Amino acid sequence: MALADSRLEMRVRPAAVADPVMDVAMLGHCPGNARWDLLLESPQTVAEIARLGFAEQMETLAKWQRELEKPQAERTMAEPEPALLALYGLPIPLLSLAHFQVLFPDAEHQAAAYRSQLAGNSAWLPAAIADFFQSPQPGALADGAKKLWLLRIPEWQGQQGFLPDPYADYGDPQRLPAFDRAMLIPNLGAIALPDLERLQIPANLIDVRRMRLVNPNPVFLPCTASTTDDHRERRRGEEIPQPAEVWPLQSVLTPILQTLRKRRPDLQCLLTLPLEQAGEGSLPAVAREARLAIQTAADSANSGLHAMQFLFPYLSNRERPLCSPAGLIAGAMLETSQRLGPWRSMAGRTLPGMWQLYPPLHSQQVAELRDRPG
Repeated sequence: MALADSRLEMRVRPAAVADPVMDVAMLGHCPGNARWDLLLESPQTVAEIARLGFAEQMETLAKWQRELEKPQAERTMAEPEPALLALYGLPIPLLSLAHFQVLFPDAEHQAAAYRSQLAGNSAWLPAAIADFFQSPQPGALADGAKKLWLLRIPEWQGQQGFLPDPYADYGDPQRLPAFDRAMLIPNLGAIALPDLERLQIPANLIDVRRMRLVNPNPVFLPCTASTTDDHRERRRGEEIPQPAEVWPLQSVLTPILQTLRKRRPDLQCLLTLPLEQAGEGSLPAVAREARLAIQTAADSANSGLHAMQFLFPYLSNRERPLCSPAGLIAGAMLETSQRLGPWRSMAGRTLPGMWQLYPPLHSQQVAELRDRPG
């Protein structure tokens, strides 16, 4: 964060790690620029990334930083690939929200490429990271006890950028997709994909339509008068022409389940279920195709469905029209494991923040989720 006309700049150095019981990884979008130069300021961070097999990338960034200190005429090194300077696919350990905000200063405010009527055009990863580092009991854990590994996904890759390659060669980490790179983290316990969930919100999916009132008779009004009441017809509709198609959940589940079963059967993958509108005038609900895909996987003896932690419903508040619960759940899972042990459930524990559920659930649906979890 820049202060006083950019003459002061906040620098955040990672705190000492307090031996976390497990780590969490998040894959998502970070619109805007990346401060790769600030990533190099922490030897601890550089060493952790290098240990996963990305020492060459970190050395390239360090050499380029030294090269930039020379006069233009004396530089001999070619500029690194734009993807490396943007920190795409590089596993970055974070110990605080401030560390993320310093590395990706535009991510919270810059619009993402994909827009939907229900969720808008803001990336969900920054909000999920903020939720992850919240705590219902501030000060309950030591600094550095929560470690989050961030992997930035290029927006142009769409849903494919979040999915693993079940047949990937792990002997060459540089060629691995981002999901498979996360599998290299030895202490990983859970992985979340908040912006994959955002891409799975249909672009023209809407909330319950408000009642349209009859337009008033035309009259002369002062220039300062406003006739906007959020109910009457607008000249420009909000419908998004030629929207991108969402993927069937089956296409998302298959490579994830195959990879987790083959590489890391000890992990939990958090994924909020996709939505659809069942009929005119009804609230969005869990997509029928998603229910069928889960049932098909459950009927298979070797599907590895136990590795998926399906979440529902979504969350909403004044600042966020719609967001993923994955950050809150992942943070609560890690905090419970850190305080009480890895085999203790977070069920029944209070989550931080003021939230509304979307779509709203009545008491019978809540009781059903409690009686039949998953």
